[in-house]
Amino acid sequence: MTPPIRFPQPMVSPNPLTPFEIENALQQLPGWKALPIFIPGAEPNRGTELVKTYQFASYDVALGFINKASEHIAVVQHHPAWEVTWGTVKARLTTWDIEHKLSRYDLDLAKYLDNLSSEYPPPRDKK
Repeated sequence: MTPPIRFPQPMVSPNPLTPFEIENALQQLPGWKALPIFIPGAEPNRGTELVKTYQFASYDVALGFINKASEHIAVVQHHPAWEVTWGTVKARLTTWDIEHKLSRYDLDLAKYLDNLSSEYPPPRDKK
């Protein structure tokens, strides 16, 4: 069993998005999906996260994307979970401060990541 993640004390208390706000936002965020998540711990909990997978030309390019994004992430203090496999980066966003519900912070970071990803060349087609 995975031990519970010990998150620091919340520094902010944003309002969670309503289901209507989430659906409306997803129409403006191509490729993003709102998915349920399970948070392990003494009291199992459920939440929601925004998820999108980006494709890059190589592992190094994928890491460059994450490194560049981390400069902005350090300023806004809203951190995604990353999964990196070869030239693929899966970004998972949720606001743990409000029990892993979605907030404006997640939408803002999703928009930033989409804009940043457009600066990187797409993977080349294999022949």
